[in-house]
Amino acid sequence: MIITLLFGLGVFASLWPYLGIMGALNFKKSENAMEEHLPGRPARRTIGRKNEDIMKAIFGILMFHVILCGALYGMPELRQFMNDGVMIGFVLLLCGWAVYNVTSYNRMAHAYVTTGQLSIMHLCCSLC
Repeated sequence: MIITLLFGLGVFASLWPYLGIMGALNFKKSENAMEEHLPGRPARRTIGRKNEDIMKAIFGILMFHVILCGALYGMPELRQFMNDGVMIGFVLLLCGWAVYNVTSYNRMAHAYVTTGQLSIMHLCCSLC
């Protein structure tokens, strides 16, 4: 169990160096400095807001995957307390709520990162 938790923590912690190397996160500049111009996108935000938005998106995506995996792996345990129709409806409601909330985090992160970087964030959070 400890090895699995350490693996998940290591995968999750690897997101910060990856995003730092790829240029999405920048802790070296002043928080009040404006972000660099991206091709086709004007710089309208500060570095501090950019880092804060990416951090919120990472934690929101992680919570989405925790809720989704908890709902799917908890189905056999729920079977003892509910009949199949109520259980499936409960799980679908929970997963639908999580997908509805993760959409805003995807949009928030996509303002600063590419689609490939966003998919790597989802992959790392699902492995955790």
